[in-house]
Amino acid sequence: GLPAESGEALARDVEIRAYVRDRSPMVNFPGRAYVLPAAGDAALPVETVNLTGLDLTLYRVTDRNLLRTIQEGYFGSRIYNWDRERFAADFGEEVWKGKAETGTELNRTVTTRLPLGEVLTGMEPGAYALNAAIPGDEEAEPATQWFILTDIGMTTMQGTDGLHVFLRGLGDARPLPGVEVALVNNANRVLGTVTSDAQGYARFDA
Repeated sequence: GLPAESGEALARDVEIRAYVRDRSPMVNFPGRAYVLPAAGDAALPVETVNLTGLDLTLYRVTDRNLLRTIQEGYFGSRIYNWDRERFAADFGEEVWKGKAETGTELNRTVTTRLPLGEVLTGMEPGAYALNAAIPGDEEAEPATQWFILTDIGMTTMQGTDGLHVFLRGLGDARPLPGVEVALVNNANRVLGTVTSDAQGYARFDA
């Protein structure tokens, strides 16, 4: 009864024996970017297949290198093995290496929560990239999760009257007064600076 594209069908059953191999080990981060609070129990989800552990490497991109990292296409993208040395030398500083255990269920995608609270304690606010590699497999490309470490939650809205900026603390959601905000163009020139008021609000003129 198995139909062909032409509409014909098998006249009798045909038995087929097939061997389906186990899925190859895999690691992947489900999200593109995160904002993690500078204080508290920060964590990132990671998806794995047929793995019990991961090798982790954490990089920090300094403020001076952030725009260049975006322009070169690194920010939000995977850091490949062949480009890792260049990235570590010219863009991001390696600040931590470690291992993590992951949940496992044969041939199924498992999501594990990676706790980073202790790792990030004392780290400066800024942009970070976490590389997760398969232990012992130098050919498999690692997964990369970019995130921003900060205690400032920022929302922006642009209108005909300018760019509106609202700042609140990620820990308590209270307005953050007295925070200086800089508007930077693609050439890394500061177009202007404003300071948030008592309500955590600031505006750049159109």
